Amino acid sequence: MTGPTSVEQVSNAPKFHKDRSGCAAALEKWFAEQRPGVSDVHVGGIDIPAATGFSNETVFFAVDWTEGGTAHHERFVAR
Repeated sequence: MTGPTSVEQVSNAPKFHKDRSGCAAALEKWFAEQRPGVSDVHVGGIDIPAATGFSNETVFFAVDWTEGGTAHHERFVAR
């Protein structure tokens, strides 16, 4: 059995990112870089569950984009 948690243990615990305001823009930029020739990239429906692991966050999101004159919509997951 372990003893009480110390302040030092808590302060060194992994932190969850609370400010996700730039997440959509970063994902849009990344998506466009991965798929040359796409346009009108829009990321939405972002969901980052709190219990996704300590090393990597899991991000669920939807992307709308145009490629070759055709509109696309898909859901993705990233780590």
